[in-house]
Amino acid sequence: MLNALKEDGILPELSDEDIQNVKDDESFKDAFEKVIQERLDERTKRVEDALNSGADINEVKQYENILQTLNNIDEEALKKEGAQGDDIRRRIIAQDLMNRGYSEEKIRREVKKSFDAGTDIEDAIEALQANVQFYTQKYNDLIEEGKEKARQYKEDMKRQGEELRKSIVEDKGIFDEIGMDKRMRQKVYDNISKPVYKTKDGNWITELQKYQIEHPAEFLKNLGLFYTMTNGFTDLSPLINKQVKKERTSHIKELETKLKTNPRSQSGKLNYINSSPEENDALEFLFGK
Repeated sequence: MLNALKEDGILPELSDEDIQNVKDDESFKDAFEKVIQERLDERTKRVEDALNSGADINEVKQYENILQTLNNIDEEALKKEGAQGDDIRRRIIAQDLMNRGYSEEKIRREVKKSFDAGTDIEDAIEALQANVQFYTQKYNDLIEEGKEKARQYKEDMKRQGEELRKSIVEDKGIFDEIGMDKRMRQKVYDNISKPVYKTKDGNWITELQKYQIEHPAEFLKNLGLFYTMTNGFTDLSPLINKQVKKERTSHIKELETKLKTNPRSQSGKLNYINSSPEENDALEFLFGK
């Protein structure tokens, strides 16, 4: 299909190699993403890269406004005679010097020197290009910084996710204490890490996040209860001991019930399983009443 679209001139952005690399849904999506990126104008692509990198929206706006202003200035504007032309040239030259780190006093001297020498037009044309390059570089640095932070964040999340998985699925601590098998451990991990529900705004959330969103009060109550009973998630013994005590009590009651229902001999003594009255008397003689 992609070959036909390319031959018909609908997708000229795709090379033969791009089409050959389409093997599944993911690579198909990547191919169309390339087409979209190729069709974006320079400014739109720049803004998209900046926002996708996680750059601050206010900084993006600032650099966009500066570059748009600079790109709207042409040589004709810089060559214009009169007060307006002088003002534009003065501002452009001064901004370039400021970008280079010149002090205010030195900037005033250099601008005056340029106008006194009659080179202000040439100096302004060079300064305009220098300003564009300066702010473009600053903008690119902002984007790269955002990309690096995003990359680092992604790596940290991946590392933390793997550590979490191991602590749940492979650890021999808390989960062994409460007797949880691997199948249940995996379910615990899935509930807190696997996105399975899509929200109205298009975000994917986990089973636990869904419960938190739909039952916020219950979520906090249960979390607070568990946190408090385990001394800040550090000691499970109150929960485990309580369960052990409950099971022990249950076993004792079960034993009492069996003893009460066990048939007794005519003398009122307990009959041992599969034993005759005579054998019972013999066993009691050996083991006591």
